[in-house]
Amino acid sequence: MPQWLIDVLDFPSILDNPTPSYIATAVWFFGMLLVGAIYRLKGKPGAVQWFQIACVFLVAIAFSAALNVGLDEIIGRPRPNPHTEPIHLYTPFVPFPTYPSGHVEHNVVYYGFLLYLSFTKPVREWRYHWLLLPLQIFAVFDIVTIGFSRVLEGDHWLTDVLGGYLEGLLLLFFFIFLSRWTTDWLARRRAAKMTEQKDAALRYR
Repeated sequence: MPQWLIDVLDFPSILDNPTPSYIATAVWFFGMLLVGAIYRLKGKPGAVQWFQIACVFLVAIAFSAALNVGLDEIIGRPRPNPHTEPIHLYTPFVPFPTYPSGHVEHNVVYYGFLLYLSFTKPVREWRYHWLLLPLQIFAVFDIVTIGFSRVLEGDHWLTDVLGGYLEGLLLLFFFIFLSRWTTDWLARRRAAKMTEQKDAALRYR
């Protein structure tokens, strides 16, 4: 395999290291809050929805990370060890449990949720939504290649990354459902509140 291809396939794992991952999560979270604040200042509908989406996104990332650590500790499967297994490890050996793969699970939830948001109605109606095409392409690339990247680096067995994909997909579907449910619930609540205000105004006429 040519070195350039190895570098390309390694990139998703490098990008998912703690420091760049935390920075990217913070940027997206505060970016969504900023969009909500702009909507609020301009008096546009949808400000509350952006605040709600930002909160669900942050909870999804934090909960998925905590759940993965818990499952790793409960299952307790050791990582591939170059001292005892016929493998070559391209990264420093990490003496933590390996199943399911946290990198894979995180990337499926993280990029999967951003990909879902990029196809929601408010984003599709944005005048410059086509600017998100590179993000959509990269999100798909990252989700597809992160599993191979983890095996290539020697950090995980194939079954580890398959478990990470399963865990990540289940969490992704759950948080998409939660996001849609909370959006609908908030919309019904706002509609009910507006109806009450109109009824109250009519009574005082």
